[in-house]
Amino acid sequence: MNTKTFSLAITLLIMLSAYASNIYSQPDSQSHKNCSEDSHENCGHHADLFKPLPKGTVQIDGYLGEKLDLCIENRVKKQSLDDFIMPFDVRDEPRWGWRGEFWGKWYTSAMLGYAYQPTKEYKKLIDKGVNELIKTQGDDGYIGTSPYEDRINGNWDIWGRKYVLLGLMM
Repeated sequence: MNTKTFSLAITLLIMLSAYASNIYSQPDSQSHKNCSEDSHENCGHHADLFKPLPKGTVQIDGYLGEKLDLCIENRVKKQSLDDFIMPFDVRDEPRWGWRGEFWGKWYTSAMLGYAYQPTKEYKKLIDKGVNELIKTQGDDGYIGTSPYEDRINGNWDIWGRKYVLLGLMM
């Protein structure tokens, strides 16, 4: 893969990521209080020109497209949700364990893949992934893999929580 192709691929992946994460600027109500919704010309601000494309409109062909398709079909869609959810159900993460991060990393990848290939089947998979995780939430709001006495006690619990939150923000 040459440098130009690689740069294009990275640009497209960033755009897909921005779309999937809904990361695009929104006017700050304080700094735009004198602006109309349609125009920022008279208040010194400019409207955001970067708009995300609808899901599924970007298609990548060739070597990179083939690799993306293989990753989505043979990795993301074939992962065992039960294996990702089980540590959140049993909450027996051994001290210095890290299983809590796997669901969030998978879900983030799944959502990015869904923005690229939005199908009903794929939507069912990602909905199941988030719904099964939410079922494990404790009465205190905790979604994690550590027993109560080991939470934020020098182990990897906070690391796992971070990846869960990153996934849920997708």
